[in-house]
Amino acid sequence: MKENSPSTGRKIAYPAEIQPGLVESRNLPAAEENRELCRIQASWLTQLFPDELIIQEKTISIIRNSLFVSFVETMPVRDIGRVVYVDALFFAGIQILGKNVAHELNVHGLPKHKARHARDLIERLLLEQDESGSEIRWMEPGPRRETIRHRR
Repeated sequence: MKENSPSTGRKIAYPAEIQPGLVESRNLPAAEENRELCRIQASWLTQLFPDELIIQEKTISIIRNSLFVSFVETMPVRDIGRVVYVDALFFAGIQILGKNVAHELNVHGLPKHKARHARDLIERLLLEQDESGSEIRWMEPGPRRETIRHRR
């Protein structure tokens, strides 16, 4: 990637340690501002080249590995609408649904306890971003929201 890419306006590639994906978004944060919180790799028993889920403060990424190539799918936290835990017999998966129905991230073959931890972490990021007064409004003010606040 060039030093200053005209298509994104960023000075460095995002994220710096991961190969860029097929499509680059203009609104992804710079790597210095986006700390990595969790990295979970799927089991090699379910996939020959396992995918990897990376949870950062402002983005969620999935690295798709195959024989000769790997690519990254990334979604900003502010664009996430819902997180679904998919349970199976031995392993689990996570489905991240965007506010726009066309945006969706899926990862499967994760250990169950790690998938639950990842889901909880993403939901906490959504709540933190909502409370900080940013753009996310995935739960409108009302009695349900007040109930969730009192449970903490």
